[in-house]
Amino acid sequence: MDVKALPFSNDEIGKHVIRVENGILQVLFSGRVSVEEAKRIQACVLEAGDRFGLLAALVDLDGLADFDSGSRAHFARPSRPYPFYAVAYYGGSFPVRVLILTVMRAGKLIVPKAFDFELQTFEKEAEARRFLETARAKRHAANEASRHL
Repeated sequence: MDVKALPFSNDEIGKHVIRVENGILQVLFSGRVSVEEAKRIQACVLEAGDRFGLLAALVDLDGLADFDSGSRAHFARPSRPYPFYAVAYYGGSFPVRVLILTVMRAGKLIVPKAFDFELQTFEKEAEARRFLETARAKRHAANEASRHL
């Protein structure tokens, strides 16, 4: 899959970047995430799912400063399921990774069907990519097995 433009340009979501490349939705956070940016980022993610189907997600937390409480609440309550089979977060400080996991776990409790994917956090991008490759291989094997039933 080639790199595809999503509905919002980088300028429209502040300093944050979202792109889809080779079946992986990549998010690079930079700075603080406002409620308005959270809404736009979530809209991009859902649009990517509409265009490409289920995706893996690779999320760079190195540049993330903070989510305000409204942003956290918005990400934890999507209007429909996130289009992922696996999500790998990498980088960022330990407190940022804990914050992300807390938001995702809260979302799983509030809207379980919206968070039906494997989720891991990692220190390094290479580790995150290995996790996504393993998840992709498992998904492919499961799809192949179901074809032969």
